[in-house]
Amino acid sequence: MAETFDKILTLFGGAFKPPTRGHFNIVKWSSDTLHSNEEYKLYVGEGHRDGVDQQKSILIWNIYKKYLNPAVTIVPSKSPIREIVNVAKKNPNDRINMVIGYRLGNKKDLFDLEKRTSNLPPNVTVLVHTSRDGVDSGSLARKAFKKSKDELKKYLPTQLNDLEITEIFDILKNDTIKK
Repeated sequence: MAETFDKILTLFGGAFKPPTRGHFNIVKWSSDTLHSNEEYKLYVGEGHRDGVDQQKSILIWNIYKKYLNPAVTIVPSKSPIREIVNVAKKNPNDRINMVIGYRLGNKKDLFDLEKRTSNLPPNVTVLVHTSRDGVDSGSLARKAFKKSKDELKKYLPTQLNDLEITEIFDILKNDTIKK
């Protein structure tokens, strides 16, 4: 007998410091086939990494958003993975699609995948997006933006135009972004 759920939530969370082409591709992949009754929440974590904070990450996601399914909602979060698990526990009659990215051959990603998916509530389905692309690294993107806009461009979605790339570069270089 097929399970029935009150609603379907697709949830993806991470630090995204900054959001890269790989992160964008995961959201695009996991949101392009949403059903009309499905919600999609993208949880952006707190914290700072080499001058990139939650606010900058959200500003960049807002630039990416015009290339994504309109159902994608960007949500600031203290702890994205914990929040996804809590949503699942609080909504046992909903189906929760937990999206996770995995770079093939990356042992740290494999460890994270195992750690994040152990002991999940029964209403959680894990959707794993695997990548062979070398542009999925936030740490490499942070190094790139410190070199030049052209270096940063290698780590950004190919859909972006030059103005958007410049805007993202300026966001990352700016130490005084206003809230």
